[in-house]
Amino acid sequence: MAVQLVGPPEGALRPRKMALLPPAAGRHAGRVARPRHTSAADGFARANRASLTPAEARMWSLLKGSQTGVRFRRQVPVGPWIADFASLQIRLVIEVDDTSHQWRDESERTGYFESVGFRILRFTNREVAFTFDQVHQTVDIWVAALRRGRDPETWDQSG
Repeated sequence: MAVQLVGPPEGALRPRKMALLPPAAGRHAGRVARPRHTSAADGFARANRASLTPAEARMWSLLKGSQTGVRFRRQVPVGPWIADFASLQIRLVIEVDDTSHQWRDESERTGYFESVGFRILRFTNREVAFTFDQVHQTVDIWVAALRRGRDPETWDQSG
C-alpha cells in the first residue's frame, strides 16, 4: 500500500509526520489510524475537551457511545487542526461553529481535513440549539451513507 504524504497548510505548525498510516494488523486489527498531529494541537485538544460549549455538549450527547453506529471522538487533533468531532472509521468530521471561528480559518481547516480524506459536516450553534431533530436526522443520513461508501450529499436512501 502506497502512503501519500500531505504537507500542512501555509503558515500552520509543522507536524511531526503527515503520513496516513495503513490500518493496524494483529491484535490492533480493525482500528483506524488518523493523520499524525502536532504536540501543540494535542495540548489544545486536551484543554478543549474539558470545556465544551452548550451546543458541543448537546452534539456530543448524540455522538457518544456509538449511538450512531460508529465511534466518534471529540476535540480530535488532525494534523495542525482540531476537529470538534471525528469518526476515524468513516472519515467524517462534524464541526459545531460559533462566532469565534473565522471563515478564513474555516476554509483552511476544511481544505486540510479534505486533503487527508475526511468529509466535513458543519452546523451552527443555533441549528444545534433550535433544530436538533433535523441535525440528528442529517447526522444519521451522513453516517449511513458513509458506512455504505456512498456520497451523503447525493445519496437516496430509498434505493
